[in-house]
Amino acid sequence: MRKLVFTLAFCFTFPFSLLAQQDTLLSKLSLADSLLSNDRDSVAFQLLNEIKPQEHSFGKLDSLKYFKLYGDYYLHVNQYKNAVASYQVLWDIQSKSKEEILVKARGLNELGICYMRLSERDSAKKCHHQSVELYKQYDDLQGLAFNYNNLALIYDALGEFDSAVYAQNQSIHYATLIPDSVGIGFGYMGLGIFYHNTNHIVKSLENFLQAQQIFEALDDEQKINYIRLNICSIYESLEDHDAALSVTRKAVQYYEQKNQPYWMGRAYFNLTNSFINLNQLDSALIYIDKAIQNYQKSERPRGLVLSFLAKARIFIKNKEHQHAITSLEESLKLNNKQFLIDYDNAYVIMVNIYLELGEYEKARSIAEQMLKVYDKQIKPDSKVTYYKALYESNKREGNSAKALYYLEQQKNYTDSIANNNQAREMAKVEYNYKLEKEQEVFENEKNALGVELKQQRTLFFISMVAVLAFILVALLILRLYFLKKKAHNQLHQLNEEIEQQSEELKLTNDALVRLGNFKEAMTGMIVHDLKNPLSVILGTESEKPSTKQMARQMLQLVNNMLDVQKFENAEVQLNLKDFSLPTLITETIEQVRPLLSEKNITIIPSVKASIGIKADREMIFRVLVNLLTNAIKFSPNNGTIDIDVTQVKGGINVSIQDHGVGIKQSEIAQIFNVYKQVDARKSGGVASTGIGLAFCKLAIEAHNSVIQVESEEGKGTRFSFYLPKADSDVQHEGVKVLYDDFKIQESEKAMILQKTPQLKALKLYQAFEIEEVLSDLEQNQSSAISIWSKAVLDAAYANNKEYYDELLKKVSQN
Repeated sequence: MRKLVFTLAFCFTFPFSLLAQQDTLLSKLSLADSLLSNDRDSVAFQLLNEIKPQEHSFGKLDSLKYFKLYGDYYLHVNQYKNAVASYQVLWDIQSKSKEEILVKARGLNELGICYMRLSERDSAKKCHHQSVELYKQYDDLQGLAFNYNNLALIYDALGEFDSAVYAQNQSIHYATLIPDSVGIGFGYMGLGIFYHNTNHIVKSLENFLQAQQIFEALDDEQKINYIRLNICSIYESLEDHDAALSVTRKAVQYYEQKNQPYWMGRAYFNLTNSFINLNQLDSALIYIDKAIQNYQKSERPRGLVLSFLAKARIFIKNKEHQHAITSLEESLKLNNKQFLIDYDNAYVIMVNIYLELGEYEKARSIAEQMLKVYDKQIKPDSKVTYYKALYESNKREGNSAKALYYLEQQKNYTDSIANNNQAREMAKVEYNYKLEKEQEVFENEKNALGVELKQQRTLFFISMVAVLAFILVALLILRLYFLKKKAHNQLHQLNEEIEQQSEELKLTNDALVRLGNFKEAMTGMIVHDLKNPLSVILGTESEKPSTKQMARQMLQLVNNMLDVQKFENAEVQLNLKDFSLPTLITETIEQVRPLLSEKNITIIPSVKASIGIKADREMIFRVLVNLLTNAIKFSPNNGTIDIDVTQVKGGINVSIQDHGVGIKQSEIAQIFNVYKQVDARKSGGVASTGIGLAFCKLAIEAHNSVIQVESEEGKGTRFSFYLPKADSDVQHEGVKVLYDDFKIQESEKAMILQKTPQLKALKLYQAFEIEEVLSDLEQNQSSAISIWSKAVLDAAYANNKEYYDELLKKVSQN
């Protein structure tokens, strides 16, 4: 029973454990790939070694990925033979699915790169051709573009120039289809290199400049400076050494900023060649040492091999043969026969030095060794040098037969080189003609294909636009139909509602009209019924001053209500005449004096005595009373109110400023509405009917002017309005009339003179203090003193200093 349970449990959990292992494996492989892409090779290698024990459980795709990643690692660290061993495992794995075949194709591509680094060019070519075939199965344009680029490099190394150009053009073709600007740029760079290697200098420069233009558009400084290094070599071929120096220095500046040792080494190497060609050998030595230092940091042996060869050339030009031999020996040591061309070049230079120094035995030893070991691999030019060395050494030893043999060999190879050069030149001319024709056919086919593709794209675009337009129009028509139907239903419903609401509004409006007419009739009746009793109270001598004041306020309210109604019904006719504004202000102050006394408020008028206006005197009087009453309501106890009268062009500007609580900005537009009431707390506890300001607005507008209001909460309110000047001169009627109509007796004069020093010491705006001083005189019951006191007080309230001083002066003279 227990065995059965374990068996069932194993069967149930085993698939899940396999899935978990598979997920872990995939994640580790992905991580290793990412680490290699970010140049963290050692960490990636450690991770791959951790995966290795699970190799037996890999699926086919996992195996392909695993061995490819191992190969990638060895390729990154320049262990090409180990990389080849890892990539070759891919050959033995049968692949069927698309993903498996593409992984295999990428592995073959990397294997071809390894063979190229090992100088096994035929094997490299075979790998890339097989990779191309695999990529073609699935139209992998990126893989095809990359592989054709590598094939072009291989053909160039093999000397198959026409195949190299064809492969590079194929790479550009596939990169254009992707489209891949970087791939296209690399393609033109490759063509530039191939044309340069075959001395097609102008075409080489054209392709490099086209590549540079692409990478400048991509803002790829790395590629731009790589191209500069190649353009430098072209300028050297054209013997334009200054231009070569200028271009290379730009590259040097960039690589020094980026601190990239290998590329700095290449840039310094180019500078060295330019200085050698300019015969500036001291500068050449400085920069070749810099190149060597940077190549040593980058661990690139080929760069070091070439740098020591260049250093030997410098020493030869300086006739420092021993230093030259030392540099050549260092080059040979670093080469270790990896780069046969450079190995051969070093020995050729060394043989020539020994021949020049007359050390024929050393020259012969090198020549015999090179011809014996590398006879089939070294260049004919090198063989000419080696046979020359053998000829010279045998000639000096008296071996005439051998000397003659080597001389004939030297001549044969010299003639062969000349014939080959001639044949190569003829082949080059023939090839150039063939290439130009092929290029012309290719360009024509490319242009035709481009036109056809453009036409197809245009036709496809037009078709898609037409289809989309048809769909949009159909949807729009359908939407409009439903919207129209919905709008029709809503409109029908709204019409019914509007008709119903219209009937209700008509009934309501009729009721409101009747109610408004009733209200106006009742108000008119009440106001008229109140006006007569109030007039009787004001005309009765026996009434108390407080009673009369309340009656005046009520009469003012009644008159305001009547006049507002008249204004609204356009029944008001103005009685315009010229009169003194200071006199009117004095009367207004006298009218509101009881209200001023209650709150101990001082009015400070600022007005000249000679100002006259043309207006309805009674109406402006009531405007001033209303505004002053309003200012008193909103002023704090013991406060002040300013009355300013200023002359402006064509008229007079009157303003009344209180220093009370002010009005909210949101309420300013509403204060002139009829029956708009202000909170009693803001008006010092005095309720407002709202009729006074409405009357003021209508009265001022009746004079073709406008009443303005400025207010700030906590600082007070200012009302102002404009009135036209009087047509004729007017005089302030208050002080002179009062004084000239009455004569003061000597006994009365003595009483007044007691108060004169106090009155002179006070300012006109201290009207309340002046009133207190004069109150003692008015208790005398003398009509002359009473009239004189009232004249003085009126002059103070009117801010008329001239008449105020005249009254005090004339009392002193009598």
